[in-house]
Amino acid sequence: MSASDSDVTVVVASYNHERFAEQALEAVAAQTCQPRLIVTDDGSGDESVAVIQSALDRLGLAATTIFHARNRGLCATFNEALASVETPFVAFISADDWMAPTRVEKHRQALIAAGDDTALVYGDMHVHDDSGSLMGLWSSVWAPASVMGIEGRRYHELLNSNFIGTAAVMMRTRCVRAVGGYDERLPFEDLDMWLRLAKDYRIAYAEEPLVHYRVHSASMTNSSNPATDGAWLRAMLRITGRLVPMDSNAWDIAHRMV
Repeated sequence: MSASDSDVTVVVASYNHERFAEQALEAVAAQTCQPRLIVTDDGSGDESVAVIQSALDRLGLAATTIFHARNRGLCATFNEALASVETPFVAFISADDWMAPTRVEKHRQALIAAGDDTALVYGDMHVHDDSGSLMGLWSSVWAPASVMGIEGRRYHELLNSNFIGTAAVMMRTRCVRAVGGYDERLPFEDLDMWLRLAKDYRIAYAEEPLVHYRVHSASMTNSSNPATDGAWLRAMLRITGRLVPMDSNAWDIAHRMV
């Protein structure tokens, strides 16, 4: 493994992904720039762990494995994986998604080219259904026009729209640690992390879609309605509370409302 091959860690995170985990790991094995690998499973109720172990053996992939006996939550799992990362760059991807063979190489190159004050690079994603059939493209055109092809601090744009997909992000490990890692009180990890990084660092955009993102009945994208989900609303209150701090009475009133 060359120096350039060993400065990226990919974290593949599984939760009830026995149908998809093998494809995700095959995509890691096919990378033109081989990363270090951490594979997590957060207390799956299916055969995900057995599928992962079998695939790692078959593919000859060396990996650090973090398997929970019970579910601890996505942010806690990500923090545990982050503590094991020894490389300057890290990418987190769910085991129901997969990557194009050049994903690690090209996102690594883009992050280096963007400079040391850039915390992350994000790209577009192909979107697939449960069976893997292509549905469309998760594109930056969903974001405000000012984001298109422009690199910089995207904090205010992210306040209006979370246009960054976790599966298509590569980050500088030191930046993620500098902002305190993931907030384990939250049920989802993405927007909170992007906002905290965007306040202090630049963000780079790599237009080419190099990640395949799967939408299915068990995925977080489809599992809640933001308009009625109390946990989602409480999480958004906590995130926005960092932006406009509220006193304890205001927090009590806000939580009773949701």
